[in-house]
Amino acid sequence: SSLLIVGGAKLESKLPVIDKFKPIVDKILIGGKLVYDFLNNTDPQIIVPKELVRVGDEILDVVITNEIKELVKNSKRIIWAGPMGIYDHGYPEGTLDLAKAIASSNAESIIGGGDTIAAIPAELLPKFTFVSTGGGAMLQFLATGTLPGLEALKN
Repeated sequence: SSLLIVGGAKLESKLPVIDKFKPIVDKILIGGKLVYDFLNNTDPQIIVPKELVRVGDEILDVVITNEIKELVKNSKRIIWAGPMGIYDHGYPEGTLDLAKAIASSNAESIIGGGDTIAAIPAELLPKFTFVSTGGGAMLQFLATGTLPGLEALKN
């Protein structure tokens, strides 16, 4: 099975990508600020973490539960862009726990995004199949097979 993991804060760039990936992945795990938009989610394909780290109404991180770890373990291909929480303000655990789960899985793993990579210890990075500093661009390319810059080069 295949798993798309989308976190971070850039809603406008991630929501269209989620729509594009829905027909081509089995499950979509939501993290980061995107969780706000999916709290009332009823789509069984979209997984919203049930355990969240909150201060008041603010979601600061997601807890990588055994359920999520099993989902990762049972996936053959994982595409991940966007941290699970506010890793640079004292909440790195969700992103780190997810990175460790993916790194120890047998899945083909494609991870991207400057924030995602910054949140992961350097020694874990070689355990992923492919690492890209571009997050939104990587997702767009994987979903559509091209990018505006590539199309411009063709002309």
